Amino acid sequence: AVAAVSIASPAAAATAVRGGQSGYALADDDHRIYYETYGRRSGVPIVLLHGGVMSIESAFAPDLIRRFARSRRVIAVEQQAHGHTADRAGRPITYERMADDTKAVLDHLGVAQADFFGHSMGGAVSIGMAIRHPERTRNVTALSSGYRSDGMLPELVEMNPNPTHQPSAELIPLLPTQQDFESWQA
Repeated sequence: AVAAVSIASPAAAATAVRGGQSGYALADDDHRIYYETYGRRSGVPIVLLHGGVMSIESAFAPDLIRRFARSRRVIAVEQQAHGHTADRAGRPITYERMADDTKAVLDHLGVAQADFFGHSMGGAVSIGMAIRHPERTRNVTALSSGYRSDGMLPELVEMNPNPTHQPSAELIPLLPTQQDFESWQA
């Protein structure tokens, strides 16, 4: 079962100004998953799923959300440890968990089936929805994404679950810099 939790934050106020609504759905472990909704309430909605180290605001231009919202309901979800959704202390972030969290948002909003658009990590979550919850998934558009680590650089596969891994000289140019992180935060 899921329940709404009201919020009062600058981000929520900004969402209201753009004509959307925001809130939290409770996942099956009572973790609060942040979402925003836009557009009309009827028809099959589109669910927008951001990439890693992103949020709704940094992943989806307001014009993109507005364009979709002209003709359909838009639901944007912030995954564990991203944006307004807190991390689960000591619990890993997995595609399976993020797909289940996304389903919890759909349950909370009373959505039986949706189309999914995800970028990078969000694309993998979209694919995860089709695998884990096919009855809830009408269409999937996964942009620049994979669901398995086959074909990834072996060092990236090693590094993802191990934050203490020191990247090699060959990998360093491919990784975000401290300046990148500061820019994203700003």
